[in-house]
Amino acid sequence: LRWAAPERMIAGVKPTSAADVYSVGLVLLEMLSGRVPYHGIDGAALISAISKSPPAVSADVDKFCSDLMHQCWNQDPAGRPSASSLLQLI
Repeated sequence: LRWAAPERMIAGVKPTSAADVYSVGLVLLEMLSGRVPYHGIDGAALISAISKSPPAVSADVDKFCSDLMHQCWNQDPAGRPSASSLLQLI
């Protein structure tokens, strides 16, 4: 559940490539920082955290990567990069 997009967690909508892009952004955070997103919370608290704001990114993370992750974490699936454009950037 920690890597699920808000629309999957809250509304339970069918998975889309936009949900995958959101998850890729969270996996990038874990790869670059060594920590899982939303550590130490589960259930209703996790859903609440995901719906309110993206996880914090360490200042040690490159600005390009930080900006890319924030684009992937857009609460609106239409505001996230497409999967194909994300592949070109990575």
